[in-house]
Amino acid sequence: MPLTVLQTRGIPGGACDRIVAAVEAAGKRTCGRFEAWMTADGRGSVRVVITGPKDFDRHLAFAVDEAEAEITERVRRAVEE
Repeated sequence: MPLTVLQTRGIPGGACDRIVAAVEAAGKRTCGRFEAWMTADGRGSVRVVITGPKDFDRHLAFAVDEAEAEITERVRRAVEE
């Protein structure tokens, strides 16, 4: 899989699995290897750092309860920039 979530911290169990799946789904059609690290900020948001080839570095934030499709789309757009 071209986008791999390497670490998650502080994200509640059920939400964590759902969010990881949504983030990884965004990278299924990417060229190159991308990696993501996710952490909960304690205020109901998840912060994501995505790195990749050629010094690629993007930071995103979204609500823990945000729809999976929206998370996937936001990550996909960030990776394609």
